[in-house]
Amino acid sequence: MKKLMLFMFIIVLLVGTVSAVGSSFEFDNVKNYDKETQTIEIRNSILGIPFFQLDKIAEYTLLRNTYTCLINCEAEGITTLYMNGSLFQNMRFENRKGEDRNVDVQIYLIKNISQVIWNEVYSDSSNKTLISNKSKIITYEQEVQYNFEELSTGTYKWKIKGTKDIYESIDWIGRSIGGIELVDWAWWDALPGNFQAFTTAGTDNFTVPTGVISVNVLIVGGGAGGGRCLGGGGGAGGIVFNESYSVTAETNVSVTIGSGGGGSIADASPGTSGTNSTFNILNASGGGGGGSISDTPGIDGGSGGGGSRFAAAGGVGIAGQGFAGGVGGSNSGGGGGGNQEIGQIGVVDVGGDGGAGNATVWGLSVLNLSCGGGAGGNSGATGDGGCASAGDGRNLAAGTHAENNSGSGGGGGGCSGGNFNGGAGGSGLVVVRWNLSVPTITVFSPTNTTFTTSTIFFNASIEDTVDEFIVNYNGTNITSFTINTTLEVEDGNHQLLIYANGSSTPNWGLNDTIFFTVDTAPVINVFSPTNITFTTSTIFFNATNSSQPVDKWIVNYNGTNVTLSDINTTLEVEDGSNFNLLLYANNSDTGRFGLNDTIFFSVDATEPSLNVTEPFGVINFKDISGNQTLRFNVSDINLDTCFFDYEGSNTTTDCSTNITNFTIGTDRTFTFFTNDTFGNLASQVVT
Repeated sequence: MKKLMLFMFIIVLLVGTVSAVGSSFEFDNVKNYDKETQTIEIRNSILGIPFFQLDKIAEYTLLRNTYTCLINCEAEGITTLYMNGSLFQNMRFENRKGEDRNVDVQIYLIKNISQVIWNEVYSDSSNKTLISNKSKIITYEQEVQYNFEELSTGTYKWKIKGTKDIYESIDWIGRSIGGIELVDWAWWDALPGNFQAFTTAGTDNFTVPTGVISVNVLIVGGGAGGGRCLGGGGGAGGIVFNESYSVTAETNVSVTIGSGGGGSIADASPGTSGTNSTFNILNASGGGGGGSISDTPGIDGGSGGGGSRFAAAGGVGIAGQGFAGGVGGSNSGGGGGGNQEIGQIGVVDVGGDGGAGNATVWGLSVLNLSCGGGAGGNSGATGDGGCASAGDGRNLAAGTHAENNSGSGGGGGGCSGGNFNGGAGGSGLVVVRWNLSVPTITVFSPTNTTFTTSTIFFNASIEDTVDEFIVNYNGTNITSFTINTTLEVEDGNHQLLIYANGSSTPNWGLNDTIFFTVDTAPVINVFSPTNITFTTSTIFFNATNSSQPVDKWIVNYNGTNVTLSDINTTLEVEDGSNFNLLLYANNSDTGRFGLNDTIFFSVDATEPSLNVTEPFGVINFKDISGNQTLRFNVSDINLDTCFFDYEGSNTTTDCSTNITNFTIGTDRTFTFFTNDTFGNLASQVVT
């Protein structure tokens, strides 16, 4: 009870002290953050204790933020100050490591301007200026730069524009009234993953990293300059976005970054068009220049430039890259076309707004890219740029310039009090994005071997969730492929290329080099005939194949094919030497023929040819003991020996001479023999 009484006494004492000193008391302020509404509330607090919150001194609400941006980033919000003080006391920036970073930033208060003007009407026929005495009030928003000065109580709409390094993620931290840092809101994040940005106008090269075979490419053409004096806004450079552009690792790809066009400096000349940006053959066209006061139309381009006064036509945009510029109005220009919409039409004295840009790429919808420039107006009203990076139209000044590397158009110049020039367009941009974390593929089958079947099992794995496999072994991709399956592969030598696209990366992995061969020709083992000479004409043909399905055998040993359904059979073969056996087996599944190893065989199944031509007829008695001539003709492919038997005696003679002699005895009969080397014997009895 004593503790409670003491606590209540301290509270009464503090409250009394606060009441006594009033506003001179230095509170330790606290904040409350509502994440759903992106609202931060700043309140006085006794001793910085949240439980002892007192009056609200400010409320900050974030309306819009470029959560991921390339170079030109922005945030927009609204703040209510319940006491006099600075909207922001200062602004600082940190990267992801908590290190302070320098960022080029401007803070603007967005004010609603009301102005009483005289209504001026220009005659379209005679170009004579008629000034009526009737006044009118126009209201428009105007961005006024804020430099941390003290503001009165009230509600203020503000915008922060920052230009950061494209590779950095930045936390922008404003110090609020009451000294509270607003760290709860949002970052300006860089693109995740690996990428390279080309930001300097001119030519360059992109060197494809090792292992990269496909890249994402964002190409933004240069924005155009705005027209002079009631001039149209400059057209935005075109945008080309390719999510999967094939490249070859470790090669150079040519890159061009388009220049922004200059604002018009002469009444009869439109703003200069931006130049094209390219990545190899991909091309984003530069924006078309805005028309100037001499009733000139906008120029065609990636997005068309806005027309000048008196309904001058806007330039035409390129389909898929941008939109047309707006038509000029009476005493005003039309807005430059943007990537997302046409420039607005100018109305009396009020320049048209530039067409919106901010094309959605990589899932990011707010990038401040390719926005049309605002058009110039008359007597106070101007057209706004299509986004923060585009130039705004002006009435009492030159059109503002677009931010470089945005591809946005410049603003049109005004005419009240003088002929003012158009603003310059922003240069283009090329961003190449890839991810080196490609899937690692492990191949289990096929391996570096030879297959004797055409049905090949393909089996591999990767350390990722696979979106798709692609198999290529013959120059043709087989896509939407389940890797653990079989394919029918033609005979030949093949280099296996297996690509896999993992869900965590846009790139494709590729297996290590594997060469495999498919040879479905039957392998033939011949058992008969072999490399010998046969003494019979009935030859047994016998062979086997390497377990292939064979429906046809072809035997050829003499230049003529003999087709067989079964190889285990006999054939009658004529005599001959060195028959070259060609034995084919047809694979019934693939149509491939196998052929045996070289075999030469001979057949000699016939006795030599023999014909004795002398002696014949009657031999006189007086010829007994006389010398008798013996003539003969013999032939054989393997002729060996010639001999004859007379009166029980065998006499060998030279087969090649075809003649010999013998002594006539009492017998009147003899037998002549000849044989070949394989034992085939021929004989002839002569009487």
